Amino acid sequence: MNVVSTPPIASAQEIRELFGGSGPRSTHLTPIPIVSISQREFAADPLHPRFVDKYAVKAELGAGATGFVCAATRREDNAQVAVKFMYKDRIPVTHWLRDRQLGGTVPLEIFILKRLDHPHVVKFLDFFEDKKFFYLVMETHGFLAPSPSSLSPTSPTTLRQHAVHQQLARHRLPLPSVPPRRHSQDLFDCIEQNPCMPERDVHHIFAQIASAVAHLHANNIVHRDIKDENIVVDQDLDVKLIDFGNAAYIPRDQSDYFDRFYGTMHCAAPEILRGERYRGPEIDVWAMGVLLYTLAFNQAPFRADGDIAAGRWAEPIYERSDGLMRVLAMCLDTNARTRATVDEVLASEWVRGAPATRVA
Repeated sequence: MNVVSTPPIASAQEIRELFGGSGPRSTHLTPIPIVSISQREFAADPLHPRFVDKYAVKAELGAGATGFVCAATRREDNAQVAVKFMYKDRIPVTHWLRDRQLGGTVPLEIFILKRLDHPHVVKFLDFFEDKKFFYLVMETHGFLAPSPSSLSPTSPTTLRQHAVHQQLARHRLPLPSVPPRRHSQDLFDCIEQNPCMPERDVHHIFAQIASAVAHLHANNIVHRDIKDENIVVDQDLDVKLIDFGNAAYIPRDQSDYFDRFYGTMHCAAPEILRGERYRGPEIDVWAMGVLLYTLAFNQAPFRADGDIAAGRWAEPIYERSDGLMRVLAMCLDTNARTRATVDEVLASEWVRGAPATRVA
Protein backbone atom coordinates (compact mmCIF):
# COMPACT_ATOMS: atom_id res chain seq x y z
CA MET A 1 0.00 0.00 0.00
CA ASN A 2 1.26 3.46 -0.85
CA VAL A 3 1.29 6.24 1.71
CA VAL A 4 0.70 9.44 -0.23
CA SER A 5 2.46 12.63 0.79
CA THR A 6 1.08 15.77 -0.83
CA PRO A 7 3.51 18.30 -2.34
CA PRO A 8 3.83 21.83 -0.97
CA ILE A 9 2.03 24.65 -2.77
CA ALA A 10 5.36 26.31 -3.63
CA SER A 11 8.99 25.31 -3.48
CA ALA A 12 11.13 26.39 -0.55
CA GLN A 13 13.06 28.72 -2.85
CA GLU A 14 9.86 30.35 -4.13
CA ILE A 15 8.63 30.84 -0.58
CA ARG A 16 11.96 32.39 0.45
CA GLU A 17 11.91 34.71 -2.55
CA LEU A 18 8.30 35.79 -2.07
CA PHE A 19 8.32 36.22 1.69
CA GLY A 20 11.69 37.87 2.09
CA GLY A 21 13.98 34.94 2.91
CA SER A 22 17.72 34.71 2.38
CA GLY A 23 19.17 36.49 -0.63
CA PRO A 24 19.87 40.06 -1.74
CA ARG A 25 17.45 42.72 -0.52
CA SER A 26 16.79 46.22 -1.70
CA THR A 27 17.27 48.82 1.03
CA HIS A 28 15.31 51.45 -0.95
CA LEU A 29 11.85 49.84 -0.81
CA THR A 30 9.17 50.79 1.68
CA PRO A 31 8.26 47.86 3.96
CA ILE A 32 4.88 46.34 3.05
CA PRO A 33 2.70 43.57 4.48
CA ILE A 34 3.61 40.01 3.53
CA VAL A 35 1.48 38.81 0.62
CA SER A 36 -0.70 35.77 1.28
CA ILE A 37 -1.42 33.02 -1.25
CA SER A 38 -4.99 34.21 -1.70
CA GLN A 39 -3.85 37.79 -2.35
CA ARG A 40 -1.44 36.59 -5.05
CA GLU A 41 -4.12 34.47 -6.70
CA PHE A 42 -6.83 37.13 -6.59
CA ALA A 43 -4.45 39.69 -8.06
CA ALA A 44 -3.56 37.36 -10.94
CA ASP A 45 -7.08 36.20 -11.84
CA PRO A 46 -10.48 37.79 -11.18
CA LEU A 47 -12.96 35.87 -9.08
CA HIS A 48 -16.14 34.47 -10.59
CA PRO A 49 -18.54 37.44 -11.02
CA ARG A 50 -21.52 35.57 -9.56
CA PHE A 51 -19.43 34.71 -6.50
CA VAL A 52 -18.36 38.34 -6.11
CA ASP A 53 -22.01 39.44 -6.35
CA LYS A 54 -22.92 37.15 -3.43
CA TYR A 55 -19.82 37.16 -1.20
CA ALA A 56 -17.10 39.52 0.01
CA VAL A 57 -13.80 37.76 0.75
CA LYS A 58 -12.08 38.64 4.02
CA ALA A 59 -8.97 37.08 5.63
CA GLU A 60 -7.16 33.93 4.56
CA LEU A 61 -7.71 31.22 7.16
CA GLY A 62 -5.16 28.68 5.96
CA ALA A 63 -3.64 26.90 2.97
CA GLY A 64 -2.70 23.39 1.91
CA ALA A 65 -1.47 21.40 -1.05
CA THR A 66 -4.74 21.57 -3.01
CA GLY A 67 -5.86 25.11 -2.22
CA PHE A 68 -6.60 27.65 0.48
CA VAL A 69 -9.51 28.74 2.69
CA CYS A 70 -10.76 32.29 3.21
CA ALA A 71 -13.34 33.86 5.48
CA ALA A 72 -16.08 35.67 3.59
CA THR A 73 -19.31 37.56 4.22
CA ARG A 74 -22.56 36.79 2.39
CA ARG A 75 -23.75 40.16 1.14
CA GLU A 76 -27.51 39.62 1.44
CA ASP A 77 -27.54 38.96 5.19
CA ASN A 78 -23.96 39.61 6.36
CA ALA A 79 -23.61 35.94 7.38
CA GLN A 80 -20.04 34.71 7.88
CA VAL A 81 -18.93 31.77 5.72
CA ALA A 82 -15.73 29.92 4.85
CA VAL A 83 -14.71 29.45 1.21
CA LYS A 84 -12.31 26.73 0.14
CA PHE A 85 -10.63 27.56 -3.18
CA MET A 86 -9.51 24.26 -4.73
CA TYR A 87 -6.97 24.19 -7.58
CA LYS A 88 -8.50 22.14 -10.39
CA ASP A 89 -5.15 20.88 -11.65
CA ARG A 90 -4.17 19.48 -8.23
CA ILE A 91 -7.18 17.19 -7.77
CA PRO A 92 -6.48 13.58 -8.86
CA VAL A 93 -8.71 12.21 -11.61
CA THR A 94 -9.87 9.47 -9.22
CA HIS A 95 -11.34 12.18 -6.95
CA TRP A 96 -13.83 13.58 -9.49
CA LEU A 97 -17.53 12.69 -9.77
CA ARG A 98 -20.35 13.88 -11.97
CA ASP A 99 -22.96 15.79 -9.97
CA ARG A 100 -26.25 16.38 -11.77
CA GLN A 101 -27.44 18.78 -9.09
CA LEU A 102 -24.42 21.02 -9.62
CA GLY A 103 -24.45 20.54 -13.38
CA GLY A 104 -20.99 19.13 -13.96
CA THR A 105 -18.02 17.20 -12.67
CA VAL A 106 -16.88 18.14 -9.17
CA PRO A 107 -14.29 16.98 -6.63
CA LEU A 108 -15.36 14.07 -4.44
CA GLU A 109 -15.05 16.34 -1.39
CA ILE A 110 -17.80 18.64 -2.70
CA PHE A 111 -19.96 15.74 -3.90
CA ILE A 112 -19.84 14.11 -0.46
CA LEU A 113 -20.24 17.21 1.68
CA LYS A 114 -23.30 18.33 -0.29
CA ARG A 115 -25.03 15.07 0.67
CA LEU A 116 -24.32 15.17 4.39
CA ASP A 117 -26.63 16.79 6.92
CA HIS A 118 -25.62 16.48 10.57
CA PRO A 119 -25.27 19.01 13.40
CA HIS A 120 -21.63 18.03 13.95
CA VAL A 121 -20.53 18.03 10.30
CA VAL A 122 -19.70 21.32 8.60
CA LYS A 123 -22.49 22.27 6.17
CA PHE A 124 -22.21 22.78 2.42
CA LEU A 125 -23.74 26.13 1.42
CA ASP A 126 -22.78 27.03 -2.14
CA PHE A 127 -20.60 26.16 -5.12
CA PHE A 128 -18.90 27.99 -7.98
CA GLU A 129 -16.14 27.23 -10.45
CA ASP A 130 -13.95 29.06 -12.92
CA LYS A 131 -11.07 27.99 -15.16
CA LYS A 132 -8.68 27.64 -12.22
CA PHE A 133 -10.70 26.94 -9.04
CA PHE A 134 -13.62 25.14 -7.55
CA TYR A 135 -15.18 27.29 -4.81
CA LEU A 136 -16.67 25.35 -1.89
CA VAL A 137 -18.70 27.66 0.37
CA MET A 138 -19.31 26.28 3.88
CA GLU A 139 -20.72 27.45 7.17
CA THR A 140 -18.34 28.71 9.82
CA HIS A 141 -18.52 27.38 13.35
CA GLY A 142 -18.16 30.46 15.50
CA PHE A 143 -15.03 32.41 14.60
CA LEU A 144 -12.21 30.94 12.51
CA ALA A 145 -8.94 32.75 13.19
CA PRO A 146 -6.88 33.66 10.11
CA SER A 147 -3.43 32.22 9.62
CA PRO A 148 -0.53 34.43 10.77
CA SER A 149 0.62 34.95 7.17
CA SER A 150 -2.73 36.59 6.38
CA LEU A 151 -2.31 39.33 8.96
CA SER A 152 1.45 39.56 9.30
CA PRO A 153 2.98 42.92 10.30
CA THR A 154 5.15 44.84 7.89
CA SER A 155 8.67 43.62 7.17
CA PRO A 156 11.51 44.27 4.68
CA THR A 157 10.65 43.19 1.18
CA THR A 158 12.32 41.81 -1.93
CA LEU A 159 11.89 43.26 -5.41
CA ARG A 160 9.63 40.37 -6.38
CA GLN A 161 7.45 40.92 -3.32
CA HIS A 162 7.25 44.64 -4.12
CA ALA A 163 6.08 43.80 -7.65
CA VAL A 164 3.34 41.55 -6.30
CA HIS A 165 2.27 44.30 -3.91
CA GLN A 166 2.04 46.82 -6.76
CA GLN A 167 -0.04 44.35 -8.77
CA LEU A 168 -2.41 44.02 -5.81
CA ALA A 169 -2.68 47.79 -5.60
CA ARG A 170 -3.62 48.04 -9.29
CA HIS A 171 -6.45 45.58 -8.72
CA ARG A 172 -7.54 47.59 -5.66
CA LEU A 173 -7.72 44.50 -3.45
CA PRO A 174 -7.68 45.53 0.22
CA LEU A 175 -5.56 43.65 2.69
CA PRO A 176 -7.66 41.14 4.66
CA SER A 177 -9.66 42.37 7.60
CA VAL A 178 -11.51 40.22 10.09
CA PRO A 179 -15.04 41.16 11.20
CA PRO A 180 -15.93 40.44 14.84
CA ARG A 181 -17.46 37.00 15.30
CA ARG A 182 -17.88 34.38 18.01
CA HIS A 183 -14.69 32.80 19.27
CA SER A 184 -13.82 29.35 17.92
CA GLN A 185 -10.73 27.28 17.26
CA ASP A 186 -9.72 23.81 16.19
CA LEU A 187 -9.60 21.03 18.73
CA PHE A 188 -5.79 20.93 18.66
CA ASP A 189 -5.67 24.46 20.10
CA CYS A 190 -8.43 23.65 22.58
CA ILE A 191 -6.47 20.68 23.95
CA GLU A 192 -3.27 22.74 24.17
CA GLN A 193 -5.08 25.40 26.19
CA ASN A 194 -6.82 22.87 28.47
CA PRO A 195 -4.10 20.34 29.39
CA CYS A 196 -6.19 18.65 32.10
CA MET A 197 -9.66 18.73 30.57
CA PRO A 198 -12.50 17.66 32.88
CA GLU A 199 -13.82 14.24 31.88
CA ARG A 200 -17.31 15.64 31.44
CA ASP A 201 -15.86 17.90 28.70
CA VAL A 202 -13.93 15.02 27.13
CA HIS A 203 -17.19 13.06 27.09
CA HIS A 204 -19.17 15.97 25.61
CA ILE A 205 -16.70 16.47 22.75
CA PHE A 206 -16.11 12.80 21.96
CA ALA A 207 -19.81 11.89 21.92
CA GLN A 208 -20.42 14.56 19.27
CA ILE A 209 -17.55 13.29 17.13
CA ALA A 210 -18.76 9.70 17.42
CA SER A 211 -22.23 10.81 16.35
CA ALA A 212 -20.81 12.61 13.30
CA VAL A 213 -18.69 9.61 12.27
CA ALA A 214 -21.70 7.30 12.69
CA HIS A 215 -23.63 9.55 10.29
CA LEU A 216 -20.83 9.25 7.74
CA HIS A 217 -20.63 5.47 8.00
CA ALA A 218 -24.43 5.15 7.78
CA ASN A 219 -24.16 6.97 4.45
CA ASN A 220 -21.32 4.67 3.28
CA ILE A 221 -18.72 7.41 3.67
CA VAL A 222 -15.35 7.30 5.44
CA HIS A 223 -13.51 10.44 6.48
CA ARG A 224 -9.98 8.93 6.54
CA ASP A 225 -8.37 11.89 8.32
CA ILE A 226 -10.05 12.25 11.71
CA LYS A 227 -7.78 14.30 13.98
CA ASP A 228 -7.94 17.27 16.32
CA GLU A 229 -6.94 19.72 13.58
CA ASN A 230 -9.95 18.67 11.47
CA ILE A 231 -12.47 19.45 14.20
CA VAL A 232 -13.56 22.98 15.08
CA VAL A 233 -14.90 23.75 18.53
CA ASP A 234 -16.69 26.79 19.89
CA GLN A 235 -16.87 28.38 23.34
CA ASP A 236 -19.55 25.88 24.40
CA LEU A 237 -17.37 22.91 23.35
CA ASP A 238 -19.76 22.10 20.52
CA VAL A 239 -17.82 20.65 17.59
CA LYS A 240 -18.03 20.13 13.85
CA LEU A 241 -16.01 17.76 11.69
CA ILE A 242 -14.36 19.52 8.75
CA ASP A 243 -11.96 18.88 5.84
CA PHE A 244 -13.39 16.09 3.70
CA GLY A 245 -10.50 16.20 1.23
CA ASN A 246 -9.60 12.57 1.98
CA ALA A 247 -13.16 11.28 2.34
CA ALA A 248 -14.39 8.47 0.10
CA TYR A 249 -17.24 6.06 -0.38
CA ILE A 250 -16.87 2.71 1.37
CA PRO A 251 -16.07 0.02 -1.24
CA ARG A 252 -18.59 -2.80 -1.57
CA ASP A 253 -16.20 -5.52 -2.71
CA GLN A 254 -12.97 -6.61 -1.05
CA SER A 255 -11.21 -6.33 -4.39
CA ASP A 256 -11.92 -2.58 -4.28
CA TYR A 257 -10.54 -1.99 -0.78
CA PHE A 258 -8.22 1.01 -0.48
CA ASP A 259 -4.51 0.49 -1.06
CA ARG A 260 -3.43 4.07 -0.36
CA PHE A 261 -3.49 6.07 2.85
CA TYR A 262 -3.99 9.82 2.58
CA GLY A 263 -4.37 10.65 6.27
CA THR A 264 -2.05 11.64 9.09
CA MET A 265 0.54 9.03 10.06
CA HIS A 266 0.37 9.43 13.84
CA CYS A 267 -3.35 8.54 13.56
CA ALA A 268 -2.74 5.55 11.26
CA ALA A 269 -3.99 2.13 12.37
CA PRO A 270 -1.59 -0.86 12.62
CA GLU A 271 -2.92 -2.41 9.41
CA ILE A 272 -1.98 0.79 7.56
CA LEU A 273 1.60 0.53 8.82
CA ARG A 274 1.67 -3.12 7.72
CA GLY A 275 0.71 -2.04 4.20
CA GLU A 276 -2.59 -3.92 4.18
CA ARG A 277 -5.60 -2.95 2.10
CA TYR A 278 -8.46 -1.56 4.16
CA ARG A 279 -12.22 -0.98 3.92
CA GLY A 280 -12.32 2.33 5.77
CA PRO A 281 -14.66 2.45 8.79
CA GLU A 282 -12.17 0.56 10.96
CA ILE A 283 -9.45 3.19 10.44
CA ASP A 284 -11.89 5.98 11.34
CA VAL A 285 -12.62 4.20 14.64
CA TRP A 286 -8.89 3.79 15.34
CA ALA A 287 -8.39 7.51 14.70
CA MET A 288 -11.27 8.21 17.10
CA GLY A 289 -9.34 6.25 19.73
CA VAL A 290 -6.20 8.31 19.12
CA LEU A 291 -8.31 11.45 19.43
CA LEU A 292 -10.00 10.30 22.66
CA TYR A 293 -6.64 9.46 24.24
CA THR A 294 -5.29 12.89 23.24
CA LEU A 295 -8.37 14.61 24.69
CA ALA A 296 -8.15 12.64 27.94
CA PHE A 297 -4.39 12.83 28.55
CA ASN A 298 -3.11 15.77 26.47
CA GLN A 299 -0.58 13.55 24.71
CA ALA A 300 -0.48 11.12 21.79
CA PRO A 301 -1.09 7.49 22.77
CA PHE A 302 1.90 6.08 20.89
CA ARG A 303 5.56 7.10 20.86
CA ALA A 304 6.68 5.05 17.85
CA ASP A 305 5.39 2.78 15.07
CA GLY A 306 6.36 -0.27 17.12
CA ASP A 307 4.09 0.91 19.92
CA ILE A 308 1.20 1.22 17.46
CA ALA A 309 1.68 -2.34 16.20
CA ALA A 310 1.83 -3.67 19.77
CA GLY A 311 -1.03 -1.52 21.04
CA ARG A 312 1.31 -0.18 23.70
CA TRP A 313 -0.07 3.12 24.97
CA ALA A 314 1.93 5.86 26.63
CA GLU A 315 1.49 5.89 30.40
CA PRO A 316 -1.67 7.90 31.23
CA ILE A 317 -0.84 11.01 33.23
CA TYR A 318 -4.33 11.61 34.67
CA GLU A 319 -6.87 9.38 36.35
CA ARG A 320 -9.87 8.67 34.15
CA SER A 321 -13.00 6.56 34.58
CA ASP A 322 -13.11 2.85 33.80
CA GLY A 323 -15.77 3.61 31.20
CA LEU A 324 -13.49 5.94 29.26
CA MET A 325 -10.66 3.42 29.38
CA ARG A 326 -12.97 0.70 28.03
CA VAL A 327 -13.92 2.89 25.07
CA LEU A 328 -10.23 3.50 24.39
CA ALA A 329 -9.63 -0.26 24.35
CA MET A 330 -12.56 -0.73 21.95
CA CYS A 331 -11.19 1.84 19.49
CA LEU A 332 -7.48 1.02 19.82
CA ASP A 333 -7.85 -2.72 19.26
CA THR A 334 -4.88 -3.64 17.04
CA ASN A 335 -6.97 -6.31 15.28
CA ALA A 336 -9.10 -4.57 12.65
CA ARG A 337 -11.53 -7.50 12.56
CA THR A 338 -12.40 -7.29 16.25
CA ARG A 339 -12.11 -3.52 16.60
CA ALA A 340 -15.41 -1.90 17.57
CA THR A 341 -17.65 -0.26 15.01
CA VAL A 342 -18.70 3.33 15.57
CA ASP A 343 -22.20 2.11 16.44
CA GLU A 344 -20.72 -0.09 19.17
CA VAL A 345 -18.78 2.89 20.47
CA LEU A 346 -21.97 4.97 20.54
CA ALA A 347 -23.76 2.16 22.40
CA SER A 348 -21.09 1.94 25.11
CA GLU A 349 -22.16 2.93 28.61
CA TRP A 350 -19.62 5.75 28.85
CA VAL A 351 -20.65 7.42 25.58
CA ARG A 352 -24.38 6.98 26.23
CA GLY A 353 -24.30 8.51 29.71
CA ALA A 354 -22.42 10.95 31.87
CA PRO A 355 -18.94 9.78 32.93
CA ALA A 356 -18.60 8.41 36.45
CA THR A 357 -15.38 10.28 37.23
CA ARG A 358 -14.85 14.04 37.10
CA VAL A 359 -11.43 15.63 36.90
CA ALA A 360 -11.38 19.18 38.22
